[in-house]
Amino acid sequence: MNLNSQNKNIGFFGGSFNPIHRGHILFAEAAMNIDLQEIWFVPCYNPPHKLKDELLNFDDRVKMLNIATKYYLNFKTSNIEKILYEEKILNVTSTYNVLNEMKKKYKDFNFFILLGFDSICNIETWENYQKLIEEYTFIISDRNTDNLLLNNTFDSILNKYNLNYIQVDNIKNNYSATKIRNEIKNGTFTNIDMALDDEVYKYIENKKLYR
Repeated sequence: MNLNSQNKNIGFFGGSFNPIHRGHILFAEAAMNIDLQEIWFVPCYNPPHKLKDELLNFDDRVKMLNIATKYYLNFKTSNIEKILYEEKILNVTSTYNVLNEMKKKYKDFNFFILLGFDSICNIETWENYQKLIEEYTFIISDRNTDNLLLNNTFDSILNKYNLNYIQVDNIKNNYSATKIRNEIKNGTFTNIDMALDDEVYKYIENKKLYR
């Protein structure tokens, strides 16, 4: 994949987005600085890594994504995983399988995979991870570059594979969807640090999600 290609460069940002928070937006904003035309947020539907009952309803996560990204003209939300699963095209919507289907549909697009630094360090647990490494360029967040264990793991991956990647100067942040969910459940979440978009927070409160 070539950033100077005349094809449209799309950032594929997959995740549970459970919920989408400020850290996701900061990463996407930073990734847009490397000549991507758009970033597609792709919420997981039937992921191999997580039990489906651990995730909030797919439609609620999509609605929160739409709320959080509505002022960004180059940010799009895709329900491709739900479509592929419900149309029985895919049984397990792994990143590699989903991207294969997207390449068939968008033949003139170059897809780049956005991954948090901790996620790239776990790449060897992913389905078809070697093919992902061979076929795609990764855009990696620097959120955890001060973590010695993750740095050593990342160095090991670089030594084993010809990993094509761009590491963006993402603003360091401590946002965590798990922490946000737990604090909402415990009644201690205040959103003082704007971890959530205000309208996303209102949506969660109005629907009493994560209780």
